[in-house]
Amino acid sequence: MKPLFQPVFATDDSHHGPQEAATNVFVYTAVKYIEDMIFVASSPFLLWFLIPVVLIHYIQMVVLFTNAYCSKFAYGERMESLFDTVLSRVGHDEMVLKGRMFRRLKWEQTTTFKRLVWDIPNNYLMHPFTVPNRVFNYLVVFVPVIGPLTLIFTGAPDRGFNAMNRYFQLRGINTRQKNAFYASRRSQFILLGIVIGILEQIPLLSPIFVIAQNSGAALWAGRCEERFHEQAEGKGVRYLPQQNRGAFIMGPP
Repeated sequence: MKPLFQPVFATDDSHHGPQEAATNVFVYTAVKYIEDMIFVASSPFLLWFLIPVVLIHYIQMVVLFTNAYCSKFAYGERMESLFDTVLSRVGHDEMVLKGRMFRRLKWEQTTTFKRLVWDIPNNYLMHPFTVPNRVFNYLVVFVPVIGPLTLIFTGAPDRGFNAMNRYFQLRGINTRQKNAFYASRRSQFILLGIVIGILEQIPLLSPIFVIAQNSGAALWAGRCEERFHEQAEGKGVRYLPQQNRGAFIMGPP
C-alpha cells in the first residue's frame, strides 16, 4: 500500500537536525499504524470477529437489564413470600410473624427522618467507596463481553447483601446492625454474590435460578437464627473469638 505522506519522507534527513528526524520517524510510525488499522477494519476477518462479540454482548445486556427489571418490579412480593415460606418451613415461623407485624407499623415522619439522617454517615462516611463503586459498576456494564463478566466480581458484595435484605426486614434492624452482620460474614456474602452473578448470566434459565438463590438465602438466614439461639443459650461461646463483636448486636428475636 502506498504511504499517505510519501513526500514527507522523500526529503534527505541529512539536511535536518535530530529533532526533525525524530519527528519524521514518529509521523511515519503513526501513519503506518493508521494504515494498518484501516486495512484490518476493512478486512472480512474483523467482521467475523465482531459478529460474535456484538451478539454475546447483546445477550448479556438483555439478560442483565431483564433481571434488574424483574428484581425491582416483578419479583418483589413473590420473592418475599417465598423467603418467608422457606424460613417458616425450617422452624422460624415465629420470627416471620413478628417481622410481618413489624413491617405493617407506620413510623412517624420524624422517626423516619432521624433514621435516614443517622444512616448517612454509615453509608458514605464510614464507607467512602460506596458511590465510586456504584458509578464504576454502572459504567463497566457497557464494555463488550468483559464488562458484564467483571461486574460478577465487582458487584458481588452488594449482590450478596441484597439477597439477605428480606431477612434484615424481618429482623427490623438498622443500617449499623446490618453492617455489623455483614462484617462478620464478609467472605460468605462475597461468595454468595459471585454465585448469584454467574447464575444470572445464563440466558433463559436465570429466572429459575432467581428462585433457587432466594431459597438458598432463606436457608442461610435460618442457619444464622439457629446460631443466634445457640449463642443466647451459651452453646456458641467457642465461636466468639472468630466473629466480629458487632455481629452479636442483633441477638435473637
